[in-house]
Amino acid sequence: MTFGSRRKPDSARRYQPRLEPLEDRALPTTTLFLDFGRGLGIGNTMSTTVAAFRDLDGPGLGGNGTGTDMTGVGMSAGDTLEFRPLSYDFDNNGVVNNADIDAFAAAVVPIVQRALEPFDINVVVVTTTTAVSDAVAVMSANDGDPTGQFDAYVFIYDIRSDAYSGGSVGDNNGLFGIAAADDLFRQLGNLQDEGVLVFSDFSFNLVSGTPGSAQFNSDFAHDIAFTITHEAFHTFTFIHTNGLTASGDVISVPPGLMVNPHMVTRFDLAHVNAVAEPNNYLLAANDPDIGLRDANGNGRPDLAYVTGTGAHDIITLTSGAAGVVNVQVQAFSDAAHTALIATESYTINLATEADAILIDGGINRDDIIIDGRINRTIRVRGGIGLDGVTGEGDRLHVTGQGLGVTYAPAAASTGASGPSPSRAAPPSSFPRSRTASSATLPVTH
Repeated sequence: MTFGSRRKPDSARRYQPRLEPLEDRALPTTTLFLDFGRGLGIGNTMSTTVAAFRDLDGPGLGGNGTGTDMTGVGMSAGDTLEFRPLSYDFDNNGVVNNADIDAFAAAVVPIVQRALEPFDINVVVVTTTTAVSDAVAVMSANDGDPTGQFDAYVFIYDIRSDAYSGGSVGDNNGLFGIAAADDLFRQLGNLQDEGVLVFSDFSFNLVSGTPGSAQFNSDFAHDIAFTITHEAFHTFTFIHTNGLTASGDVISVPPGLMVNPHMVTRFDLAHVNAVAEPNNYLLAANDPDIGLRDANGNGRPDLAYVTGTGAHDIITLTSGAAGVVNVQVQAFSDAAHTALIATESYTINLATEADAILIDGGINRDDIIIDGRINRTIRVRGGIGLDGVTGEGDRLHVTGQGLGVTYAPAAASTGASGPSPSRAAPPSSFPRSRTASSATLPVTH
């Protein structure tokens, strides 16, 4: 596998619990620019060469290029790269036009934003690009900004090349996407603007079902959203994760299409190369150019983020002394929660680390146990299993102050909000679907 790429893949590590303090610092903003080809328009193209794209914004601090280096997959420096917006009737009205680019982007962006919600990363759709080099000016607009200046620009296109007689670059190389690798190779942090290629036609050709149908578009949008985030995180220095606990992680390599929501896992994961920080959440939260979002400017992150893993988890939040929440995540290899893989524990100081709490269970069967004495709004997200089946047996438990409420999942749901468990009966189901479903559990005293 090419380091820094998401290539179509061929068809029991343990960590000790530890406290996870975050640095006290100003929280900056990094931008993830997404270019679906709206500025270019359906039927139009823009071209560059492999060598020119490699040095999109210069050779890079380490000389590895600030754009994707396609010579790493066997292309030559002089080979052309011809970008064209994907010609697909996404809105299924019988006409392929620029409205389909807009509909495609509108389906993908919320999935990317969902995965990045805790972090100070803005997701911006670019609609003015007519030449590949335009990306440089877009990324350079915030150069020198102390609140975050190093961005990723993602080209989501059907890309062709004379190296393949005008054929698809993605198809001929089996690539969903591939990122610039200068920051990735150097492993010193997100220190420069970099470019990413996402091959929309390759993903499109692998989606099963009827093009234009809701399910087809959902699967397609989820895979593109995952590839965008995955490749962008390579430019932020993140290295591939593997193993059961990494399933559904933003930088994991799924066995084919990724048609489920993904997350930045707050748990030590196995990586394909040695890393200084095995917890991807902490790596992003403590990066000087990324950090956690503080939209209201109160000096406290908007969200304290708790995640499970890609295994079957028991996630427990209990109320401790002085406004501290104790978190324990136990990952099991079986749905019965009998074969423990690893346990991790940490604390959340509500006064300094959380306007609210977001819990992301991830895929597979999870039990989420919340102490009703925690005085914060808590949102809980569901997922689905590796087999793609909803209603996998997840349960949400709210305990404390005389509470003993269990929310069981429905077979399918589009999402709902539950009332305060301290004042009303629980809803009949806990959302578990492929869409960005969540339950909001405000707890007041």
